[in-house]
Amino acid sequence: MFTLRCIMGPLIQDVRFQTILVLLTCLPVPNNAAFNLVVPSEPVIGFEGDDIILPCRLSPQNSAAHMSVTWFREGQFTSPLYGFDNGKENVRQDYTGRVNMSTQGLERGDVSLGAEGSAAGWKGSVPRISMATRNETFIQLSCSSEFWYPEPHMLWLDHRGQEVTSAQTEEARQSRDLFSISSRVKLGKERLQGISCVAMSHDRKYRLESAMKVTEGFYLGSVVDRGYISAGLIPFFLTLVSISASAVYTLVQRRHVKKRLMSLGERQAEVNEAKEEGASYINSIKKNEELFEITGKIPDSVWNLMVECAEEVTFDPDTAHNCLHILEDHTSVKCGQVGTGQSTNKRFGKVQCVLGKTGYTSGRHYWEVGLGNNTQWSVGVAQDPENRGSDNSIRPDNGYWSICLEDGTLRTVEESLTVLPSELKPATLGVFLDIDKQRVAFFNVEKRCHIHSFSFSERSTKELFPFFGPLTGCKEELRIIPPPSSLE
Repeated sequence: MFTLRCIMGPLIQDVRFQTILVLLTCLPVPNNAAFNLVVPSEPVIGFEGDDIILPCRLSPQNSAAHMSVTWFREGQFTSPLYGFDNGKENVRQDYTGRVNMSTQGLERGDVSLGAEGSAAGWKGSVPRISMATRNETFIQLSCSSEFWYPEPHMLWLDHRGQEVTSAQTEEARQSRDLFSISSRVKLGKERLQGISCVAMSHDRKYRLESAMKVTEGFYLGSVVDRGYISAGLIPFFLTLVSISASAVYTLVQRRHVKKRLMSLGERQAEVNEAKEEGASYINSIKKNEELFEITGKIPDSVWNLMVECAEEVTFDPDTAHNCLHILEDHTSVKCGQVGTGQSTNKRFGKVQCVLGKTGYTSGRHYWEVGLGNNTQWSVGVAQDPENRGSDNSIRPDNGYWSICLEDGTLRTVEESLTVLPSELKPATLGVFLDIDKQRVAFFNVEKRCHIHSFSFSERSTKELFPFFGPLTGCKEELRIIPPPSSLE
C-alpha cells in the first residue's frame, strides 16, 4: 500500500478581476516505492466560474488505483478536503460536488484533482427563509446562505422588486475559507403580497433568490381568536376516538367469525392475541381521551378575557311571549299558563321567547345561562326585530343566531342545521358576543370548551339583544347567572 498526500493552497491575487492562483505541491510518503510525483512548476491560474484541473501524476507511470490519495488545503492538514482509498471517496462537506478525481486516470498514475467553478468562486447555497418571531402586527423573517467565496452580499426585495431598507444583515462569517451570511427583516401587514431574499456576489453578476408568499395567517390573532382555534380541535379528537372505537369493534367481530373455523388450540392462541391487540387499542383510546381533555380546555388567560366582558343581563318582560313567566328579579323564566299581558309591538306573539333588557351595538359582551336539567331550550343572540308579532322563523337570515337542545339533541338553529356532539351539552352555557368582529360563540362553562360559533357579516346596524327561548316541555327555569369573576 502506498500513500500520497497532496497540498493545495489558494492565493487570491486580485478579486476585482476574479482571478485565483492555485499553488500545488504533492509530497510523496516513502514506502519503499520507486516513483516521483510530477506537478507544474508554475501556479495554476483559473477564472471564477471555470472548471480547472490541479495536475499531479506518478513518474514513472504506475497505477494508483490501490493507493491512498489525500488532498489538503495548505495549513489545514488535520482536515483533508478530498481522499481516495481503495475505490472509496471521502469529500469534506463544504467541497461536496465541487472536487473529484478520475478513476480511469488513477490506472495511469494520474492523481489530478478536478475543481468545479474554480476555488475562487464558490457559488453558495440557495437562501433559506424561516420565521423568527411573529405577533399581531408584524412578523420577523430570517434568511441565511452558506459556502460563498469571496464574501457575499444579501438583501430583501418586496413584490415590486424594490429593496427593503429596514433589513438587518449580519457581517458575513468565514469558516474554512468559505463565507456564510444571514439577514433579518420585520414585515407589517401592508406587505402581504410577498417578499424575496437574495444572496449575491458583490458585483451582482451571480445571485441566488428565494421567495415567500405572506398571508394574514402568518400573523397571530387576538388571544380570544387563538382560543377559537384551540377549541376547534375538539371535533377532530372526538372523531379520532370514534374511529378507534369502531376499529376495536371491527377487530372483535372478525376474530369471532374466525374462531368458529379453528381448532381449540388455535382458538386459544387467537384469544391471547386478541386480548393483547384489544388492550393496545384501549390504551390508544385512553391516550386520545387524555389528549382531548388537554386540547379541548380553553386556557385561563383566554377565559379571563371573556369573563372581563361579562354583563349584568336581565329579561325584558315587555318582550316575553304570553306563555312565559318572568320572575320578579327578572333573571329567571319558565313556561307557564297562557297569560293576559297587554299585547305590545315589543312582545313576541308567535315565537315562544324573550329578549334581554339591554341591547348592544358595539364591543364585546359575555353572559352565562343556567340550563339545569332541561331537555328543551334555545339560547343565543337576536337582532332587534321590526315586527315581533309575526311568524318569522328563528334563523340567521331573519336576525337570530342561536343553538338549542330539543329531544336530547344539541344542534344549531338554522335552515341547514348542524348536529353538535352530545358530549358538549352544557348545564351552564356561556355566550360571547364580539360585535366588532361580527361573531357570537357558545361555550360549555363546566368543561371550559367551545361548542359552536356564528358569523353575521351581512347583518344591519340594529341593536343585538340576548335571546332566550324555553321551548315547550322546558320543565325547569332558565336562569341568568350573575357575572362570574376572573380565574386566578
